[in-house]
Amino acid sequence: RAELFGRAVLGVRLGCARCHDHPLDRWRRHDHLAFAALFVDPRPAAGAGMDQGALFDPATGEAATPRVLDLLGRDPRTGPPRARLSTALRDDPRAFARNLANRVVLELCGHAPVEPADDHRPTNPGVQAAMLDELVHVFVSGGYRLRPMVAVIANSAAFRTDSARDLADPVRDAARARHLARREALPLDDRRLGRVLAAALAVGGEPLGPTASPLARWLGLWNGAALHEALTAPGNALTMIALDDDDERQVVALCELLLTRAPRETERARFTAALRESADRDATLRDLAHAMILSREFASRR
Repeated sequence: RAELFGRAVLGVRLGCARCHDHPLDRWRRHDHLAFAALFVDPRPAAGAGMDQGALFDPATGEAATPRVLDLLGRDPRTGPPRARLSTALRDDPRAFARNLANRVVLELCGHAPVEPADDHRPTNPGVQAAMLDELVHVFVSGGYRLRPMVAVIANSAAFRTDSARDLADPVRDAARARHLARREALPLDDRRLGRVLAAALAVGGEPLGPTASPLARWLGLWNGAALHEALTAPGNALTMIALDDDDERQVVALCELLLTRAPRETERARFTAALRESADRDATLRDLAHAMILSREFASRR
């Protein structure tokens, strides 16, 4: 419980200190033992009622004295152990606020200033530390509300940075300059992928049924009839795009429909040329849509 609380709420890893002093952080065995003692369940008293449970040091056999970690506020040292913990956390919420701000950046941008997100320590300094400090200030000064902090992140240059590598710009491609750009996408499960496909092409139902494995899902998409039927369904979204006579506008509309972004310059040129040179523009448009749907970008939450 103490280790879970440390990682989830404070962003620190105490697990190493369970058996030995942490080799990379300040935590010692006695810190882990004293903090873990705060989470021991009460036990029945000898007469009636409940007594506070105890955690014993396996090396000495003595009961550990519950104590709050020193990165929190002042330990009242009186009262129920968990009440002491909540008081200390309320008096000095900086560790909690920093951990939460870091995790919100991770969720929105794909990378966080401190990684791993639950490993804040002096020997693991974060990238963009000033930005993280500012987010903590926004969170605390805003009354511990998430909305102001999320608004700052969503309007930042880091959030707007393209997830694709720009090989023509070595500065933007540098690790520190692009550390916060989302590069890792989370794959959609079968049900969500089917719903996204149905919504994107404006067809009824869920084109994809449940599959046993990711491999079976992709083989079904490549070789099965579900995707072909969705692409050729009368009145679907591709039909409306095909009504436009301008090849470039078709490419833009298709990318915005399936990838929720404008085409990159290389995509715009290549796809427009494919439509312009095609003897069957409708079939080529379906082929382009087919390729986008089978891409990792379409099948992921970015």
